[in-house]
Amino acid sequence: MRFFFIVLVALITVSRAQQQPDLPVALVPLDSRPATSSLPVDVAAVGGVRVVTPARQWLGDATRGAQLEQLVPWLEGVDASALVVSLDALAYGGLVQSRTSELSVDDAWARLQVVRAWRSRTGRPVYAFVTIPRHPDATNRTRNLALIRKVFDWAADGTLERLYVTWDDALPGSPARAR
Repeated sequence: MRFFFIVLVALITVSRAQQQPDLPVALVPLDSRPATSSLPVDVAAVGGVRVVTPARQWLGDATRGAQLEQLVPWLEGVDASALVVSLDALAYGGLVQSRTSELSVDDAWARLQVVRAWRSRTGRPVYAFVTIPRHPDATNRTRNLALIRKVFDWAADGTLERLYVTWDDALPGSPARAR
């Protein structure tokens, strides 16, 4: 549920700062679970904010990663007043995949360049969120932390309007909270 609240906060922020209220907000959810994909859309609608998302079947789930060959073109073509994006969805394919993927930090970083391109193309705000994966499930936490540190540069240079770094549902004793 933590991800839902992060997305909700971002959507509320976006709704207050919309420069072009006739356009929807684009959301690339963390994965296909209703709490991260459809519930934020429904809550935003209650507040009068129209949200568009990629097709749910393109998003990752517990057994497979997101279909980047579908997500990237969607993101390249979507016309929106702002972008709310899960960096884990684009970099790794979703939350589960962020814990288990063997992808290198360079390959994950390359996958995120579509976000910078969207910002450059539109000049509109990007609100991003990324997760520090839980221990002991994560097989490549060092890679994830290195990617997060690279994303900090985007927050500093204005590519991202806001960056939310959250931790996965950390178990007692997990280093996720400290990092």
